[in-house]
Amino acid sequence: MIIRTPQDIAAVVREQRRNCGWSQTELADHIGVRRQWVSDFERGKPTAHLVHVLKALQVLQITLDVGLPGESSVIDSGGAAADEQPHIDLDALLS
Repeated sequence: MIIRTPQDIAAVVREQRRNCGWSQTELADHIGVRRQWVSDFERGKPTAHLVHVLKALQVLQITLDVGLPGESSVIDSGGAAADEQPHIDLDALLS
């Protein structure tokens, strides 16, 4: 998923929190914030403190992968990023 807005990342966090079966209060307890922070963040509040956002990603086991301009990658069917560079068969080269 490409994250472009606070609402995008909030939707991922909200979905994963629900998949874990946690209430907003439970997530807040794991992060060390008040439930109101979780509520505001899940609504896409653009001024959420980055340290708390990163902690939420950590406790929910969400991986954040950052791509830089000019990098090329594709997403395989399993959701993992893979380089577009061709794979080299070393056995074929050595024989």
